[in-house]
Amino acid sequence: MSQIFANDSARSELLVRAQQSTDRGDLKGAQKLLLDLIGSGHDVAESERGVQARVQLAEVYEGLSHYDDADDVLAPYDVRNLDNLPTHLRGQLLVAFGSHAYWQDDFPRSVTLLNRAKEILEPTGDVVNLARAYHSLGRAYWALDEIALAREHYELAIEWGRRARKDRSVAISYMNLGLVARQEGDVDEAGMCYRRALRLLRNTTDEVTRARLQTNQGVMQLLQGNFYEAANSLRRALDHLASAPSDHLTGIVYNNLAVISIYTGEWSEAESHIQQALEIARRVEHRLWEGEWTETLGNLRAHQGRTKEANEHLRFALARAKELNSKKDETQALCSLSRLWLMARNTHLALTYARNARELAREIKDERLASEAAILMAEGYRRSDKWMPAEDWAKVAQEELEQLPYPYLDALVQKNIAAFTSRRRDPSRGERLFKQAEEVFRSMNAAYQTAVTVFEHGESLVRRGEHAQAFERFTEAAEQFHKLGAQLDAERSEREAQRASDKTPAWQLAQPASISLVPPDVAPLVMQVLQAASGRERVLRELMFAAKQALGADAAAIFAADDEGQLYAQATIDLDEAGREHASAAIAQHLAKERAAGRSGKEERAFHARAPVADHCHTLAPRRSGGAFVLYLRAPATVSERRAEILEALIGCARLALQMIDLRTDMRRARPFNPLALPDAQNRFQKVIAASFVMRDVLARMERLKDSDATILLLGESGTGKEIIAQSLHEESNRREKIFLPFNCTAAPRELAESQLFGHKKGSFTGAINDQRGIIRAAEGGTLFLDEIGDLPSEIQPKLLRFLQGGEIMPLGENPRKVDVRVIAATNRDLEQDVRQGRFREDLYYRLNTFVIKIPPLRDRTEDIPLLVSYFLEDTCRRNNRQLAGITPEAMGYLARYQWPGNVRQLKSEIERIVVFAEDGQYVGAESLSSDILNSAATPAPVHFNLDFSKQINIKEILIEVERQLLTEALARHNGNVTRAADQLGLRRQTLDYKLRRFHIAHQPGNDEEEG
Repeated sequence: MSQIFANDSARSELLVRAQQSTDRGDLKGAQKLLLDLIGSGHDVAESERGVQARVQLAEVYEGLSHYDDADDVLAPYDVRNLDNLPTHLRGQLLVAFGSHAYWQDDFPRSVTLLNRAKEILEPTGDVVNLARAYHSLGRAYWALDEIALAREHYELAIEWGRRARKDRSVAISYMNLGLVARQEGDVDEAGMCYRRALRLLRNTTDEVTRARLQTNQGVMQLLQGNFYEAANSLRRALDHLASAPSDHLTGIVYNNLAVISIYTGEWSEAESHIQQALEIARRVEHRLWEGEWTETLGNLRAHQGRTKEANEHLRFALARAKELNSKKDETQALCSLSRLWLMARNTHLALTYARNARELAREIKDERLASEAAILMAEGYRRSDKWMPAEDWAKVAQEELEQLPYPYLDALVQKNIAAFTSRRRDPSRGERLFKQAEEVFRSMNAAYQTAVTVFEHGESLVRRGEHAQAFERFTEAAEQFHKLGAQLDAERSEREAQRASDKTPAWQLAQPASISLVPPDVAPLVMQVLQAASGRERVLRELMFAAKQALGADAAAIFAADDEGQLYAQATIDLDEAGREHASAAIAQHLAKERAAGRSGKEERAFHARAPVADHCHTLAPRRSGGAFVLYLRAPATVSERRAEILEALIGCARLALQMIDLRTDMRRARPFNPLALPDAQNRFQKVIAASFVMRDVLARMERLKDSDATILLLGESGTGKEIIAQSLHEESNRREKIFLPFNCTAAPRELAESQLFGHKKGSFTGAINDQRGIIRAAEGGTLFLDEIGDLPSEIQPKLLRFLQGGEIMPLGENPRKVDVRVIAATNRDLEQDVRQGRFREDLYYRLNTFVIKIPPLRDRTEDIPLLVSYFLEDTCRRNNRQLAGITPEAMGYLARYQWPGNVRQLKSEIERIVVFAEDGQYVGAESLSSDILNSAATPAPVHFNLDFSKQINIKEILIEVERQLLTEALARHNGNVTRAADQLGLRRQTLDYKLRRFHIAHQPGNDEEEG
């Protein structure tokens, strides 16, 4: 016996060691331990240790990307039949199945299973599995493009993970939260999330997650145009991957390093990086990677002027993306082909590819690629001398980029606007915009685009007849192109320089560059900062440029200091690596003295006077995540009073702009205001008559889902008002101006249901004498309400599933077509039971069950009955031109006590019957009520509540519900008289008043007086 106990203890120890290995990031070690434990055969799959071992091993396999193995580990269990297991084990298995469904790309199923797991696990307090459930839900909502819900669940996952002290799981949640922040345009928060995740991983051996974090950070910095920091992050990722190889991640890193090297003009390094990435793709025979990374090689060849090779590579990438149905890669390849033919001056092909890219980007809702395609359209039309459409497309791109954090694309738009402005309206402003665009590209170290901007500035000068200055610009561009190895562009620049030289009179010389000792005009600089107030990164970058000009500085930078004092360069200009290190040291010294002395305002300026020669540091504003932004300028030590005033004005404007941006961010992320949280407040959804506690959850969920395009499922008994809820959601949504179209799946004849839903073409079947659009197409742009979805014929369910998944329908006799419709479905059936019995498709159930609103029956919301009675009475009297004095307290008491099996619909019918038979001017008394209502009152109504013994019993919640029903029943029996109800309950009047307010139970104050 002691040996058995010893073996049992050893197996438990093995499970603990496996969990510790997982927490350290040693997934291979955890895999070996768990396989040994399961393979020993001592613990059957249904035992507690057997379930825990398999759940843990499935998680390990997912971390190792061995998804088929995870499927095999969970094979002994049927997710539809876990009722024989204890509650906590059932919850753990649902988490495992829900997480696994995500990796199978079945996101609706994942959400359904994980929400069920969450409901089971929350009463148990299982912090480890709750953290995993919330993290997996955030991941699934992210895949469903529900960004706000993804953020909420990742934040909850972080909170539960901290309680469980699982640093690695918290780090992974932070990493994914960083992706959400980046999608929302808050790259500063994204960077903070990545850095916090890296700090949490310091005590682990998880090199792959570290590499993934550095890669994500590098991609974010690449999109910001911070190529120097992006390259550093990606090199650190390679260092981590040296001890934990990952082909996919290594290929991504090399590809992104190649992209950065193309931007910065280091094309020999780009060649090396992209060949290494392609070697990995070909070695593992991964066709999609090969296509993606061949596109990067095509871009390199385009910049080098090797047009034929570039075209071959890019056409290969395009064909591979189409073959594998990768819409994003197809869009990227189309943009690259457009860019190639712009460089080759074939504007017809360039515009064709750009137009196709734009359409596809909008279809897949990729804002960055859509804006990039708009810029390519503007450049294509400009190169074709079609200035009006070019300017229109540039404005489109500018408006779309206002809320997106992509400074590189901003600079491309600014370059185009500079050309328009210089040509048509204001040459001096156009000159300034060209200089600003050139400065932006120089700050990013984007050598090729800097040279292109110089060349296009020269073209602008030629159009104005300033050939001498144009000659200087073309010559400068030719030198830069030669350094890069862009032979085609270099030859073009030299030809234009020769033409400009030929048109320049011998006596006319270009004005030499001069240093202005007069301070610049403050108004344009302030406007430059304020016009960038759409995004934090824009404000900081424009402040850097404006401050550099205001002080006549040689170099400038914006640094971000985090809560631990570490510094990160956000943007720099004219600073090499040594200059960045020097600036970082100066800022660290400045912050240390500022913290020690608590300096600000005038003391800060006094400190600057004592700072090292030529180093000027200004703390701008605190960061949302802790730390601060700091402006660095390398300028003359002595600054005139006028220049100092201009600099202070610019910093003040930037601080205001940053505060506005933070406020907008808070407003965007704030949870929707719930008016029912305030006493006597009006409900936003005017058609929903409710004030009860149970309906508050319904209204709060409606508030959160009203603007989402996701499919919503309304569950509730017949007559609970599901169509009213659906219509209210539509009327408060972004689609309120479009149609709300209900369709009853039960009422439609079985043989005609498909035609009525999807439409048909004339002659497609016997009796089809006309074309019919169908209900779905008729609801284009609006909301389609599918009532009684559980009764939909089984042969139509696959077609509805296809529509819900891809927004595509196939009318009878026609080709597939896309339709933009939001779907709200409703049923009073138990769809889960129907799935078990084969009456309803499982995949359709999971697709519908992603966002659910459960509408309680009227018997569970008795506090709402007086409100509903008053509303229906007033409405029915108005429609029938009747005038009743009201309803007596006695009659109201009968109505409040009745169980209402037909719910709100039955109550409405009862009131309509009463109004029809009542006399004008009289009160509605108990004698006017139906016999069913009067007879039910003869039998005392017991306090009722439902217990589900398959779930964890929460005695506290049950007692609260019993107390609420006792109070409601006592108040109803005494026709709303609080004093008498208090006497019957043995409570003081003040105590009962407090409890009624606590439970939000409505009563009529006029009935509180005692009779004499």
